Amino acid sequence: MNPVIPEPAATVCLVRENAAGLEVYLTRRHANLVFLGGFHVFPGGKVEQEDFSPAMLGRCRHHDPVEAAAPLGLAAEPGRAMGFRVAAIREVFEETGVLLAEGASAIPAERLAAFRRELHAEQRSFLSLLEAEDLYLPVDRLFWFAHWVTPATSPRRFDTHFFAAPMPEGQEVSPFPEEVSASGWEQPRAAIEQWKRGEIKIIPPTLASLDFLSRFADWTSLCRELQPRTLRRVGNAALGVETVPLPLKKE
Repeated sequence: MNPVIPEPAATVCLVRENAAGLEVYLTRRHANLVFLGGFHVFPGGKVEQEDFSPAMLGRCRHHDPVEAAAPLGLAAEPGRAMGFRVAAIREVFEETGVLLAEGASAIPAERLAAFRRELHAEQRSFLSLLEAEDLYLPVDRLFWFAHWVTPATSPRRFDTHFFAAPMPEGQEVSPFPEEVSASGWEQPRAAIEQWKRGEIKIIPPTLASLDFLSRFADWTSLCRELQPRTLRRVGNAALGVETVPLPLKKE
């Protein structure tokens, strides 16, 4: 039997700083969900056809398409690479209510929440929201750091690019209740310790991402490490994983 073709997907590690250092936003999926029920994950999901559309790509700002594609290993397919970034921003909005977008004026929280409900009810598309409010996607806020492909033996496979993004000021997370049973901000190292004690369930890509993020004291140092023009890659996505090299642990 031939392996299942992996579906393109994007995952985002929302990051914020406090006095103790970096925190990352984690959600626990409902235990009764077929896929990863009961597991702690980052916001993310499948790439949709609209994410690659010319109209959507026309809403992307602050990143040269070729430069944006290089970290993903898709220099020959800049439109496809940008679609992964669009999907990342869309999924964060769908799952957390946090909108990584910019426009001429701020959108009232109540109207943004109404847009999100319509999106979940399939009464409007993400593109229509951006067009209605004349919003653009600052894709330079997404910093690529890993690419994971589900093993060929799995009955359900994903080809997932991982990004880190700063939590925007003035917004609050509001998890999607139909998928999320619990959520919160965690220091990466603390989340790993919870996993070691058997208190939470985490899959290898999430665990590796937490380990990577735990090596940075603040967003500035993380951002500096992930600059597209100086970024290096190790591993091989064809064999399952490709990432930036792990830095030394922070003091």
